[in-house]
Amino acid sequence: MKTCKSQNGGRFGRGAAAWIGVCFWGAVFILVSFSGCDEEPGPLSAERLPGRGFSVAAVQIAGLTRLIPGGADTDSRSIRAFVELRDVYDSKLKAPAVFRFDLYRYVPHRSDPRGTHLQTWPDFRLTEAPANHLYWRDYLRAYEFSLEIDLSLPAEETYLLEVTCLTDEPKRFSVFYVLQGK
Repeated sequence: MKTCKSQNGGRFGRGAAAWIGVCFWGAVFILVSFSGCDEEPGPLSAERLPGRGFSVAAVQIAGLTRLIPGGADTDSRSIRAFVELRDVYDSKLKAPAVFRFDLYRYVPHRSDPRGTHLQTWPDFRLTEAPANHLYWRDYLRAYEFSLEIDLSLPAEETYLLEVTCLTDEPKRFSVFYVLQGK
């Protein structure tokens, strides 16, 4: 059996060999491109996403906090307290925590303005989602509490409201707020 050879040195010719080479390397390039070199993302873990900076770093009592006097026909007075939890970037957070409120007489011009202790309310345990959501005001990004005041306290005095917050980490934060009477 005889084969015909062309003058350019191959069975199919030099142009055809070049074309086959281009097609072969093109196919290899396409296969490598589609297969990729990235590995599949693994499951989320605490090691990969530490969440630093998004835990509670401070507690503030918002300026909306005030004494609410009882009307002529009611025998109650209360404090409407708004408490904000903030992270290290000063953004407001919603987080599980326990809140304790104490009321003191305000003594100005002292390093510790707490005077006589007047009242303590039961702890607000907002560690479960339903309880936490009950006190959360999303439009303010703060918690709202209504605290009934002992009627024997004079309405004209200036008081100091202290809130202590215990987080899950556990961290403890305290902050004061001056409440002006009538």
